Amino acid sequence: MPSSVVKYRIFIASPSGLEGIRQAFHRTLDNYNRREAVPRNVMFEAVSWEAIPSGLGRPQELINAEIRNCDFAVFIFRDRWGSSTGLKSNYSSGCEEEWALCNELFLEGKMQGVQLYFLPVDQARLRDPGAQLKKVLVFRKKVERARQHLCKALYADDEFAAELQTSLAAWMLKHERSGPRVDPTRRRQEISAPTSPSAASDGLSAGLLRHAEGLIEQKPESALPIIEASLMAAPPNDVAAKALFARAYVLRALGRAEEELTVYGELAARFDDATDLSIRETIAKSLVNKGACLNTLGRTEEGVTVIDEMLARFSDASELALRESVATGLLNKGNQLGKLGRDEDAVATYEELEVRFNGSIELPLQKLVGYALFNKGFALDRLGRNGDAVIAYDTLLARLGGASELVLREVFAGGLLAKGQSLDMLGRFEEEIAVYNNLVDRFGDSTELPLRVHVSAALFKKGLTLGKLGRTEDEITSYDGLLERFWNAIESSFSEVLAKALYNKCLKVDVLEGIVLCDQLLERFGTATDLEVREPVAKGLRTKADNLHVLGRSNESIAVYDDLIARFGSATEVPLRLAVANGLLGKGAVLRELGRYEDESAIYDELRAHGECA
Repeated sequence: MPSSVVKYRIFIASPSGLEGIRQAFHRTLDNYNRREAVPRNVMFEAVSWEAIPSGLGRPQELINAEIRNCDFAVFIFRDRWGSSTGLKSNYSSGCEEEWALCNELFLEGKMQGVQLYFLPVDQARLRDPGAQLKKVLVFRKKVERARQHLCKALYADDEFAAELQTSLAAWMLKHERSGPRVDPTRRRQEISAPTSPSAASDGLSAGLLRHAEGLIEQKPESALPIIEASLMAAPPNDVAAKALFARAYVLRALGRAEEELTVYGELAARFDDATDLSIRETIAKSLVNKGACLNTLGRTEEGVTVIDEMLARFSDASELALRESVATGLLNKGNQLGKLGRDEDAVATYEELEVRFNGSIELPLQKLVGYALFNKGFALDRLGRNGDAVIAYDTLLARLGGASELVLREVFAGGLLAKGQSLDMLGRFEEEIAVYNNLVDRFGDSTELPLRVHVSAALFKKGLTLGKLGRTEDEITSYDGLLERFWNAIESSFSEVLAKALYNKCLKVDVLEGIVLCDQLLERFGTATDLEVREPVAKGLRTKADNLHVLGRSNESIAVYDDLIARFGSATEVPLRLAVANGLLGKGAVLRELGRYEDESAIYDELRAHGECA
């Protein structure tokens, strides 16, 4: 895996009036980066007109210049088309000009994908659309007829975030050739990737398939017609099986899971009884991916059944490719059993994988054994068997302690972090701190982003644990170490721990220093959209207001309470609503001390209304 972060830029285009959807775009991107992409050395960067600095010339030209450096584009429309961008433009709106440019870049191979989403419009508006909506409807028909890009009509605004997350997952799959990396916060399913026909395979069909597989990861939409051409060129059976598998893989990358599932059925119908090793390897991989596909579609029980079928057929195989499919199937089965709440069965499945492949020296199998031990620990924690979880993590650490490959070092670091969490549940705080120190000592100088993220988490959790032990000065020192190491980091993966560390430190220092720290928190993270970062910002405002009140600066205190209420008063998330409620209570108390009883009464009315909206 590369040691540097691969960045993909995504341009979001929409007419005015869709601020909420644009916020959802940024929020979804931040969440996906933090939880999925960044731990695998990838970052998706949002590019929008709001963030483009003004300059000389037509403003749209500045936007166009940014678009030319983007990898993907997402267009969103409802009932507005927009207006012309200036005298030098031949287009009727900024979105139309951006659409034309993105298409040009896509056709030139300079942009990997363009997607369009049409938000729901009231039936009354559709009956009498007006000039703006008419243009949107005409454009939508044109795009749907062309069938060149993903184009979806949404039934509710809330669907957009889920659709975008699906696209991000597809783009992530395009990026990765060797499957997902470990993430200590959730289970993953491994996906088997296509392999090219052997060099001995000749003929038109094999050549076409090799060409298509060179495009699969970066431009799956371009690979699909070439794969179809390969299937139409009378391929021999081994090439036909690989081509069908490649077709299913591409459909998965494009988010077309139902069609993907159909291809697996066709593959089984044609080649289930084949004895050729190459075809058997393809069938095994297809069963692994079919199980994952069913899980993606919410048909997890069926997914487990398919994996069991694969295991029954190939568990005794000695060939590496088949052994890897068996190991991957066992890992996915354990994950899916955990998803179904069958953690005891999940643990048994992870143990079966461990026993089968514990002595393997091949990197793919070592990686899968590491994942199994890691996930076994999480399943044991969910069962309340925290001591057994610690043993599982110790087994993982002993197995991978000397590994030099980055993917195995990531699993090792994640295992240390998870062991610390299990020790915390057991109340073995001194041992927990020692584990975090071990992680920081081993990986504190690492430049790879996933390892740096683990280091930041270890420093933060160490601070929390020191606080539980009443060692306040050491707790502050741990937070200071985290802030000093990562304050200048630009990756959003660090935002949550930095914001929380800063807020926690606010609570441990005197009131004047606490005010300064709260100001730093607000300056750095005041515009964050991720709940995990917004929550410490809201709490920091409350703390600053309380500290000002303690200092007798009541009017300043009220102003900060008002800032808290203005920023987060309309939030729907429970932690933010609680912060606002506490802010209203605090403001009411200050008003009472000032003798402003009518204003205090109005605040409590506002508090009651706030509670009724919860």
